[in-house]
Amino acid sequence: MDSGPRFVDEEFRNPAIDGLERSRIEAPSMAAIGWIPYYGVSEAFGELPLRKRREDDLATRLLFASGNPEPQREFSGETRFMDRLRLDDFRASVSLRRPSLAIDSQRRPVAVRVGEFHRVGRTPIPFGRERLQIQLSGRDNTPPSGRRLLDVRFRRDGVEIRFESLFKLGVLADMAGALLTKKLAPFAWIELAYWIGCEGAARLEIRSSVIPSVHWYVEEMDSYGRRGPWSRKDGTEMERIEDVEFEKFVDTDYRTKGPTGKSFDAYAVCYKYALVRS
Repeated sequence: MDSGPRFVDEEFRNPAIDGLERSRIEAPSMAAIGWIPYYGVSEAFGELPLRKRREDDLATRLLFASGNPEPQREFSGETRFMDRLRLDDFRASVSLRRPSLAIDSQRRPVAVRVGEFHRVGRTPIPFGRERLQIQLSGRDNTPPSGRRLLDVRFRRDGVEIRFESLFKLGVLADMAGALLTKKLAPFAWIELAYWIGCEGAARLEIRSSVIPSVHWYVEEMDSYGRRGPWSRKDGTEMERIEDVEFEKFVDTDYRTKGPTGKSFDAYAVCYKYALVRS
Protein backbone atom coordinates (compact mmCIF):
# COMPACT_ATOMS: atom_id res chain seq x y z
CA MET A 1 0.00 0.00 0.00
CA ASP A 2 1.33 3.45 -0.93
CA SER A 3 1.99 5.45 2.24
CA GLY A 4 2.22 8.72 0.34
CA PRO A 5 5.17 10.92 -0.62
CA ARG A 6 8.19 10.83 1.68
CA PHE A 7 11.86 11.74 1.63
CA VAL A 8 14.71 9.22 1.71
CA ASP A 9 17.71 10.59 3.59
CA GLU A 10 21.20 9.37 2.73
CA GLU A 11 24.74 10.22 3.76
CA PHE A 12 27.64 9.92 1.34
CA ARG A 13 31.26 9.78 2.55
CA ASN A 14 34.18 11.10 0.54
CA PRO A 15 36.42 8.05 -0.06
CA ALA A 16 39.45 10.26 -0.74
CA ILE A 17 39.43 12.00 2.67
CA ASP A 18 39.51 10.42 6.10
CA GLY A 19 39.43 13.62 8.12
CA LEU A 20 37.30 14.55 11.11
CA GLU A 21 34.21 16.70 10.61
CA ARG A 22 34.86 20.16 12.02
CA SER A 23 32.05 22.21 10.56
CA ARG A 24 28.94 21.90 8.42
CA ILE A 25 27.36 23.93 5.66
CA GLU A 26 23.57 23.75 5.49
CA ALA A 27 21.85 24.64 2.21
CA PRO A 28 18.15 25.13 1.36
CA SER A 29 15.85 22.54 -0.16
CA MET A 30 14.75 22.71 -3.77
CA ALA A 31 12.00 20.95 -5.68
CA ALA A 32 10.17 20.81 -8.99
CA ILE A 33 6.68 19.84 -10.13
CA GLY A 34 5.98 18.89 -13.74
CA TRP A 35 2.41 19.29 -14.96
CA ILE A 36 0.35 19.65 -18.14
CA PRO A 37 -1.73 22.85 -18.41
CA TYR A 38 -5.39 22.23 -19.23
CA TYR A 39 -6.80 23.77 -22.43
CA GLY A 40 -10.21 22.37 -23.21
CA VAL A 41 -10.91 24.72 -26.13
CA SER A 42 -8.66 26.41 -28.68
CA GLU A 43 -9.90 29.89 -27.74
CA ALA A 44 -8.28 29.51 -24.31
CA PHE A 45 -4.86 29.60 -26.00
CA GLY A 46 -5.36 33.12 -27.32
CA GLU A 47 -2.43 33.76 -29.66
CA LEU A 48 -0.06 31.25 -28.06
CA PRO A 49 2.13 29.30 -30.53
CA LEU A 50 0.45 25.90 -30.11
CA ARG A 51 -3.12 27.04 -30.68
CA LYS A 52 -3.22 26.07 -34.36
CA ARG A 53 -1.53 22.76 -33.63
CA ARG A 54 -4.21 21.94 -31.06
CA GLU A 55 -6.88 22.67 -33.65
CA ASP A 56 -5.25 20.49 -36.31
CA ASP A 57 -3.65 17.62 -34.38
CA LEU A 58 -5.49 14.98 -32.34
CA ALA A 59 -2.46 14.13 -30.20
CA THR A 60 -2.10 17.75 -29.12
CA ARG A 61 -5.79 18.02 -28.28
CA LEU A 62 -5.58 14.87 -26.15
CA LEU A 63 -2.50 16.17 -24.36
CA PHE A 64 -3.96 19.53 -23.38
CA ALA A 65 -7.28 17.92 -22.46
CA SER A 66 -5.51 15.69 -19.94
CA GLY A 67 -4.21 18.67 -17.97
CA ASN A 68 -3.56 19.15 -14.28
CA PRO A 69 -4.32 22.15 -12.06
CA GLU A 70 -1.41 24.59 -11.92
CA PRO A 71 0.64 24.18 -8.72
CA GLN A 72 0.65 27.24 -6.49
CA ARG A 73 3.56 29.66 -6.53
CA GLU A 74 4.52 29.15 -2.88
CA PHE A 75 4.25 26.57 -0.09
CA SER A 76 4.62 27.56 3.54
CA GLY A 77 7.08 24.72 4.04
CA GLU A 78 7.92 21.10 3.39
CA THR A 79 4.72 19.76 4.94
CA ARG A 80 2.45 21.83 2.69
CA PHE A 81 4.50 20.84 -0.36
CA MET A 82 4.06 17.15 0.44
CA ASP A 83 0.35 17.64 1.15
CA ARG A 84 -0.09 19.02 -2.36
CA LEU A 85 1.64 15.98 -3.86
CA ARG A 86 -0.67 13.54 -2.09
CA LEU A 87 -3.33 14.59 -4.61
CA ASP A 88 -1.22 13.01 -7.41
CA ASP A 89 -2.72 15.50 -9.88
CA PHE A 90 0.56 16.30 -11.63
CA ARG A 91 2.93 14.47 -13.98
CA ALA A 92 6.03 14.15 -11.78
CA SER A 93 7.82 15.79 -8.89
CA VAL A 94 11.40 15.67 -7.58
CA SER A 95 13.15 17.30 -4.65
CA LEU A 96 16.49 17.56 -2.85
CA ARG A 97 16.00 18.38 0.82
CA ARG A 98 18.41 20.36 2.97
CA PRO A 99 21.85 19.24 1.72
CA SER A 100 24.41 19.36 4.52
CA LEU A 101 28.14 19.31 3.69
CA ALA A 102 30.66 18.34 6.38
CA ILE A 103 34.20 19.71 6.05
CA ASP A 104 37.39 19.09 8.01
CA SER A 105 39.89 21.50 9.59
CA GLN A 106 41.61 21.92 6.21
CA ARG A 107 38.32 22.91 4.55
CA ARG A 108 38.05 19.69 2.57
CA PRO A 109 34.72 17.92 1.91
CA VAL A 110 34.33 14.89 4.18
CA ALA A 111 30.69 13.88 3.72
CA VAL A 112 27.34 15.12 2.53
CA ARG A 113 23.86 14.34 3.81
CA VAL A 114 20.78 14.98 1.67
CA GLY A 115 17.13 13.95 1.42
CA GLU A 116 15.82 12.76 -1.95
CA PHE A 117 12.24 12.54 -3.16
CA HIS A 118 10.63 11.59 -6.46
CA ARG A 119 7.08 10.69 -7.38
CA VAL A 120 5.22 10.12 -10.63
CA GLY A 121 1.64 11.44 -10.72
CA ARG A 122 -1.36 10.64 -12.87
CA THR A 123 -2.81 11.33 -16.30
CA PRO A 124 -6.50 12.35 -16.34
CA ILE A 125 -8.42 10.75 -19.21
CA PRO A 126 -9.50 13.74 -21.35
CA PHE A 127 -13.18 14.21 -20.59
CA GLY A 128 -12.59 17.81 -19.49
CA ARG A 129 -12.17 19.01 -15.93
CA GLU A 130 -15.89 19.65 -15.53
CA ARG A 131 -16.83 15.99 -16.06
CA LEU A 132 -16.06 12.62 -14.57
CA GLN A 133 -12.41 11.67 -15.02
CA ILE A 134 -10.46 8.44 -14.95
CA GLN A 135 -7.02 8.97 -13.42
CA LEU A 136 -4.31 6.71 -14.85
CA SER A 137 -1.00 6.38 -13.03
CA GLY A 138 2.15 7.36 -14.88
CA ARG A 139 5.40 5.40 -14.75
CA ASP A 140 9.05 6.21 -14.20
CA ASN A 141 12.29 4.85 -15.53
CA THR A 142 13.24 2.84 -12.45
CA PRO A 143 17.02 2.35 -12.25
CA PRO A 144 18.51 -1.16 -12.16
CA SER A 145 18.72 -2.84 -8.78
CA GLY A 146 21.57 -1.47 -6.69
CA ARG A 147 21.94 1.78 -8.61
CA ARG A 148 21.41 4.94 -6.60
CA LEU A 149 19.13 7.61 -7.95
CA LEU A 150 21.43 10.33 -6.63
CA ASP A 151 24.73 11.02 -8.35
CA VAL A 152 27.14 12.47 -5.76
CA ARG A 153 30.63 13.54 -6.77
CA PHE A 154 33.19 15.04 -4.41
CA ARG A 155 35.69 17.60 -5.69
CA ARG A 156 38.66 19.17 -3.96
CA ASP A 157 36.63 22.22 -2.98
CA GLY A 158 33.09 20.90 -2.58
CA VAL A 159 30.49 18.43 -3.72
CA GLU A 160 28.15 18.11 -6.70
CA ILE A 161 24.75 16.40 -6.30
CA ARG A 162 22.62 15.48 -9.30
CA PHE A 163 19.27 13.79 -9.49
CA GLU A 164 17.40 13.02 -12.70
CA SER A 165 13.88 11.62 -12.90
CA LEU A 166 12.52 10.13 -16.15
CA PHE A 167 8.77 9.61 -16.46
CA LYS A 168 6.06 9.05 -19.03
CA LEU A 169 2.46 7.98 -19.53
CA GLY A 170 1.27 4.78 -17.94
CA VAL A 171 1.08 1.73 -20.19
CA LEU A 172 -2.69 1.93 -20.78
CA ALA A 173 -2.67 5.67 -21.57
CA ASP A 174 0.41 5.27 -23.77
CA MET A 175 -1.13 2.45 -25.80
CA ALA A 176 -4.46 4.25 -26.17
CA GLY A 177 -2.64 7.34 -27.38
CA ALA A 178 -0.62 5.27 -29.83
CA LEU A 179 -3.77 3.80 -31.36
CA LEU A 180 -5.12 7.28 -32.00
CA THR A 181 -1.92 9.07 -32.97
CA LYS A 182 0.36 6.26 -34.28
CA LYS A 183 3.09 7.37 -31.84
CA LEU A 184 4.34 6.28 -28.43
CA ALA A 185 5.40 9.04 -26.05
CA PRO A 186 9.10 9.50 -25.18
CA PHE A 187 10.31 9.96 -21.63
CA ALA A 188 9.88 13.42 -20.17
CA TRP A 189 12.43 14.31 -17.51
CA ILE A 190 13.54 16.73 -14.79
CA GLU A 191 17.09 17.04 -13.47
CA LEU A 192 18.06 18.90 -10.30
CA ALA A 193 21.70 19.76 -9.63
CA TYR A 194 23.39 21.22 -6.56
CA TRP A 195 26.94 22.48 -6.07
CA ILE A 196 28.06 23.24 -2.52
CA GLY A 197 31.52 24.68 -2.03
CA CYS A 198 33.60 24.31 1.12
CA GLU A 199 33.71 28.10 1.47
CA GLY A 200 29.94 28.19 1.90
CA ALA A 201 28.73 29.09 -1.60
CA ALA A 202 25.95 27.05 -3.19
CA ARG A 203 24.60 26.95 -6.73
CA LEU A 204 21.31 25.31 -7.71
CA GLU A 205 20.30 24.29 -11.21
CA ILE A 206 17.34 22.72 -12.97
CA ARG A 207 17.07 21.26 -16.48
CA SER A 208 14.02 19.60 -18.00
CA SER A 209 12.46 18.38 -21.21
CA VAL A 210 10.29 20.62 -23.39
CA ILE A 211 7.21 18.83 -22.02
CA PRO A 212 5.72 19.15 -19.40
CA SER A 213 5.48 22.61 -17.81
CA VAL A 214 7.67 22.85 -14.72
CA HIS A 215 7.58 24.95 -11.57
CA TRP A 216 10.92 25.20 -9.74
CA TYR A 217 10.85 25.92 -6.00
CA VAL A 218 13.65 26.95 -3.64
CA GLU A 219 13.32 27.09 0.13
CA GLU A 220 13.91 30.52 1.58
CA MET A 221 16.77 30.53 4.08
CA ASP A 222 18.94 33.19 5.70
CA SER A 223 22.57 33.17 6.82
CA TYR A 224 21.47 32.26 10.37
CA GLY A 225 19.89 29.00 9.21
CA ARG A 226 16.30 30.16 9.61
CA ARG A 227 14.10 28.48 7.00
CA GLY A 228 11.00 29.91 5.35
CA PRO A 229 8.53 29.04 2.60
CA TRP A 230 9.26 27.15 -0.60
CA SER A 231 8.80 29.82 -3.27
CA ARG A 232 8.71 29.45 -7.02
CA LYS A 233 12.05 30.53 -8.42
CA ASP A 234 11.48 29.93 -12.12
CA GLY A 235 10.08 27.42 -14.57
CA THR A 236 8.78 26.68 -18.05
CA GLU A 237 5.36 26.95 -19.70
CA MET A 238 4.97 24.34 -22.42
CA GLU A 239 2.02 26.09 -24.09
CA ARG A 240 4.43 28.90 -25.01
CA ILE A 241 6.94 26.75 -26.88
CA GLU A 242 7.16 26.96 -30.65
CA ASP A 243 5.62 24.26 -32.81
CA VAL A 244 9.03 23.10 -34.01
CA GLU A 245 10.12 22.38 -30.41
CA PHE A 246 6.90 20.48 -29.78
CA GLU A 247 7.44 18.46 -32.96
CA LYS A 248 10.94 17.45 -31.88
CA PHE A 249 9.55 16.06 -28.65
CA VAL A 250 6.71 14.19 -30.36
CA ASP A 251 9.10 12.62 -32.87
CA THR A 252 11.62 11.45 -30.25
CA ASP A 253 12.01 7.68 -29.93
CA TYR A 254 9.71 6.40 -27.18
CA ARG A 255 12.62 4.58 -25.48
CA THR A 256 14.68 7.72 -24.98
CA LYS A 257 14.51 11.17 -23.36
CA GLY A 258 12.70 14.03 -24.99
CA PRO A 259 14.74 17.10 -26.01
CA THR A 260 15.89 19.68 -23.51
CA GLY A 261 13.86 22.78 -22.80
CA LYS A 262 15.36 25.67 -20.84
CA SER A 263 17.85 25.53 -17.97
CA PHE A 264 17.75 27.77 -14.91
CA ASP A 265 20.25 28.35 -12.12
CA ALA A 266 20.50 30.41 -8.96
CA TYR A 267 22.80 30.99 -6.00
CA ALA A 268 21.67 30.20 -2.48
CA VAL A 269 22.45 31.51 0.98
CA CYS A 270 23.99 28.86 3.26
CA TYR A 271 24.36 28.50 7.02
CA LYS A 272 27.83 27.49 8.19
CA TYR A 273 28.51 26.39 11.77
CA ALA A 274 31.19 24.62 13.81
CA LEU A 275 30.51 21.18 15.19
CA VAL A 276 30.83 20.96 18.98
CA ARG A 277 32.58 17.77 20.10
CA SER A 278 33.00 16.58 23.67
